[in-house]
Amino acid sequence: MKFLKKLIGAKPKEEKLTLTYKESELIFSRESLEKDPDGRIDEFWIETLEVSQDGLWFIVGRRHGILQLYSWDGKLHRLPSRPPSQVVTDAVFKGQHLALLTPPYLVVYKVRDKLNPQTWESFRTTQEGLRASAGLDIDGNLVAYGVVGDRVQIIDLSEAFEGGSVNFVANFGFSQIGQLEKIILRKSKVILSGSGALSVYDFSGKCLKSIQEPIAK
Repeated sequence: MKFLKKLIGAKPKEEKLTLTYKESELIFSRESLEKDPDGRIDEFWIETLEVSQDGLWFIVGRRHGILQLYSWDGKLHRLPSRPPSQVVTDAVFKGQHLALLTPPYLVVYKVRDKLNPQTWESFRTTQEGLRASAGLDIDGNLVAYGVVGDRVQIIDLSEAFEGGSVNFVANFGFSQIGQLEKIILRKSKVILSGSGALSVYDFSGKCLKSIQEPIAK
């Protein structure tokens, strides 16, 4: 990730970067990416990077709520709505969903036409009550993210884009892992990696296993 940040940043030295995913291979160089018309864009620090599973999209999340979305050919695209925050700290693109952690909000886009981002619908949480903080993952229609107060929230988005309400599947506290840095959501289990340890929880909040070593960044 540090290498990729340098590639997109102000002083890249490497000629190109190859990213291999399930279905496609992406080869980017700084020159191959369309220049953003916003002349200030290079001044905004990069917080997160993500590539869609099918290799069609490359996402750069920056400070000041700036999200750059590039297609596989290096063309710059815009989402129909801008993230409602001063920073995009994490991005996960899995299946039909693109989730963005933009504290204190969580924003999720549903991919309707995967070749046309203007058709993607969005949903966002409010900053009242459960304020998004750190950690993010997607598994099918479930989205898990960390909230203020050392807690994890899991929501089901099955009806969120059809005008219905969001189903809150789980909300539980965690401890003994330090500062939450990464979440891995798999079926009915949640893996939480912090600055000091790693723990596995079920959706009821029961700690199933704890290892005194975090996931490598």
